Amino acid sequence: SASTLMAGIDLFVPVMKTSSKNMQMVFDKQNGVSLGAIVSEKHESTDEDESSLTSYVVDPDVLLSPLGVSLKWNHVNMKSHIVRGMPYGTMRYGKDQMDKSVLPTIVSGNRLVSILIDSEVGTIETIKGDRRRGSASSSSSSKHEVTCGSLTGKPIQQDLRSGHVAPLSKDGKAPTYWVRREVALHMDQSDFTWVAFFSKPVRVQCYSDAMPAVSVPGPLAEVQFRLDVVQVGDGSDPEEELVVRVALLDECTTGKSIIKQHCDHLKSLGYETVSGKTKGEEYLK
Repeated sequence: SASTLMAGIDLFVPVMKTSSKNMQMVFDKQNGVSLGAIVSEKHESTDEDESSLTSYVVDPDVLLSPLGVSLKWNHVNMKSHIVRGMPYGTMRYGKDQMDKSVLPTIVSGNRLVSILIDSEVGTIETIKGDRRRGSASSSSSSKHEVTCGSLTGKPIQQDLRSGHVAPLSKDGKAPTYWVRREVALHMDQSDFTWVAFFSKPVRVQCYSDAMPAVSVPGPLAEVQFRLDVVQVGDGSDPEEELVVRVALLDECTTGKSIIKQHCDHLKSLGYETVSGKTKGEEYLK
């Protein structure tokens, strides 16, 4: 049967569960995000193990460290450096056998509440012009809210009273947008806000599930949100590698989520954290 295969890393936010005799760090898989690349969009199952297309090895060109390991994928030019305690996930994308940029994909098991980009809707020429004029960096420039397509590719009538409205286009189609450096994603069920950082301008498009008229299942099992990079720069950048980092900005964005442990944990600390509400609001201004 046809299926979509994605290679990459999964990023989760754990919570502590304790009892009188036990302490565990647990997470909900659906509330995480995955960063990687599609290795086969319409893969037909064969006798060959499908997992081989998403397989990876320890990178022999990078020295091992007591605190981390570097991985490289066998069927896509992609590398990741996994370090204990790192605040974000990083993926480095090279060129494929046709000398084209490997295109990143980010997916999640949560619906989308909002998506913000760090550039006005424009072209790659607009972004390059801003850089030549010395415009402010993306971290200090304003964010702009945009829309995604539905997973069906068709219009979806959402219940505006539900409080769970996904930012979908009216026709259900996925527009494309140029991004300078950053995309901020506020997810529905978890109430997490994630930020994706790009080392060079990229053109992106996204898809989201919706409530209560739920879309058909996505191309990846259990996926309710997907962001695809469809173009990297304009081809004039001599730097071949694209670096993408994903970090958690706010683990209690509105306080209205299916899980309360993250918000309760922040309240119990008695001080502001990097992934707390105040810092998140300051960053998105």
